[in-house]
Amino acid sequence: MKAIKTAVFAALAFAFSVETFALGTAIPPKVAAQLRKYTPAALSPVPKSVYGKITPFKSQTRRYPENKYSVETGSEPFVLVSLSDDAKAVELRVADGFGGYTNRWFGSEDAFGPVKWNLEKFVLPCRHLAYHMFKKNTLELFASIPEGTVCASLGTVHAGIRKIPHRLVLLRRSSRAAGMSCEFTIAILRSAPPVKTKAEYDRRAEELMAEHAYRNGREWGKMHPAILTNEGCFECAGMASDFKCYMFDGGLKTGEMFTDPSEIRAGDTVYMKSHYFAVVQRHGEKLVTIEGNMNKKVCQSSKRYSVRGGELYCGKEKREFVRGWHGFMPGGGASSAGKSKGVGKK
Repeated sequence: MKAIKTAVFAALAFAFSVETFALGTAIPPKVAAQLRKYTPAALSPVPKSVYGKITPFKSQTRRYPENKYSVETGSEPFVLVSLSDDAKAVELRVADGFGGYTNRWFGSEDAFGPVKWNLEKFVLPCRHLAYHMFKKNTLELFASIPEGTVCASLGTVHAGIRKIPHRLVLLRRSSRAAGMSCEFTIAILRSAPPVKTKAEYDRRAEELMAEHAYRNGREWGKMHPAILTNEGCFECAGMASDFKCYMFDGGLKTGEMFTDPSEIRAGDTVYMKSHYFAVVQRHGEKLVTIEGNMNKKVCQSSKRYSVRGGELYCGKEKREFVRGWHGFMPGGGASSAGKSKGVGKK
């Protein structure tokens, strides 16, 4: 009798797990057709679980959780390989836990999270910043997408710590994910139009300093490339290049060049002998700065640099100021800007 009860319980448990999946929300047909057409695509899941883990199914046909195996999201993008016929399950290429990769089936909601689906053509009306989901529901910046780019808007998703609605898009952008090259990427976009006023500059500057990708103490050492620009900048030059791109959609040497350190102001990139840094704000003699490759890390500081008596100082030490490039002019918007030039790390 006990064996019969156990068998009945197991059968009911199996039926319940299958039924639970059957009640899951399917990706709408038009969106599913769009995704099938452009896979494989790099994707960072937005799981419902607050723990940042998703559990695969036994297989496409045996759709109940394989509880002994779970995948942590947020470390690197996965690859969306295919969708089930009913669009309630997706096949993702993920890390296998042994240094390689494998394909597993997951619930669609685990891969995409609470998306409000709405497929439409989207032409970017201004420059946008692109993000992948990182750990603990943080957004990890990975690209600057230019105005006029055409992509497929899949809908909106409430992402990030503050759960602000962002546009979820499928765009043609080459990337490497889960050990393979993808021609397409599924990303979260946020508009970043050109700053035109001091208030807009200040708001954008606050956003930059709060970016997870530029957080104070983040690893940013030898040969670390710029995230947003492709002008060949690494290490300290890479961070300064990203600053100009994030703030003004420019490059490291975009803007009017100057050689007098007393002219340093908010929005500038500065080159002193053997090192670049960016000036976020200037308050009298004190500079609020951000720089890469400072002890192999990102350094945000309001005390490190200053301009006194027409000279540049780092703490109490005078530094050899070589040149700088203006970005934002508080009295009249962005400064006149020339084309950015390709540079190395020096």
